[in-house]
Amino acid sequence: MNTLVVLICIALFCCCVYVFMLFGDGQNMANMFYTTWVGLAVVSGILIVFAIIGAIGGKKVRLELLLWNFWGTIIFLGPLVTFAVMSWCGQTYLKIWMWHHWPSPDLSSFRERFCEDAAKCLVPIGGGANFTSEAAWCARWHQNATDCGEIKAAAWGAAGALAARWSGPALGALA
Repeated sequence: MNTLVVLICIALFCCCVYVFMLFGDGQNMANMFYTTWVGLAVVSGILIVFAIIGAIGGKKVRLELLLWNFWGTIIFLGPLVTFAVMSWCGQTYLKIWMWHHWPSPDLSSFRERFCEDAAKCLVPIGGGANFTSEAAWCARWHQNATDCGEIKAAAWGAAGALAARWSGPALGALA
């Protein structure tokens, strides 16, 4: 039972860290606060029920209650931990992939939605192979403009935030 209480605390901590990582600003936190805590209460309640069943089964030495505790914890806690790991790691990998493949046709819908100027948004990382910086690339291809990097960074930040919000549940569901 002590192990289960520790796992519950770790799961709650991981969920809180995950939520703060996604919705760090005050407005989004205010919108998500109650929903988040209701979800955490449901998860904690289910784990506590399984802990109580296990404690009763251990005290009465009833195999069926102990099996309910074991399988309930394994079936419920395993996906929860897997979801948390996939959410954190998957978001990091997705953001890195998006950063390196931003100019590719695969992400054209993100560029169309989030870029102020779609042509300036295509600046390669660091200006690409033939340029020393993004500003040099922008000056060469866009009549001495120097704002390509800022446009790309703003668009990529918005697209990355959207992808991060949807990738966690999607990757967790696949896990």
